[in-house]
Amino acid sequence: KTYKQVWEDNMHTCHEAEITTEDTAASFKELDYTKISFVPDLARLTSDPTMTILPEEEYKLMQRRVVDIAGCSGGKLTVTLNGSEISVSEFEDYVNLYRQP
Repeated sequence: KTYKQVWEDNMHTCHEAEITTEDTAASFKELDYTKISFVPDLARLTSDPTMTILPEEEYKLMQRRVVDIAGCSGGKLTVTLNGSEISVSEFEDYVNLYRQP
């Protein structure tokens, strides 16, 4: 079985869950996972309804938070940002990213 549900409008709109049972579901059994995707609401984040591109400073902050998630997962999660995997296999690797030489 696969489960998919989408929330929009700052989670005010919740679409009906889609649960499917397919012949291919058995092949996905070893790939048991949860996928979380995030598309920022730029108008809400920037208080500018015409904003179409995330400002560099905010992008860098979100990028840092993605690295934080990878670093705190203990290597148990596959974390990607814009299709590129953030590989931090253990917390010590994460800490070393921010240590001064």
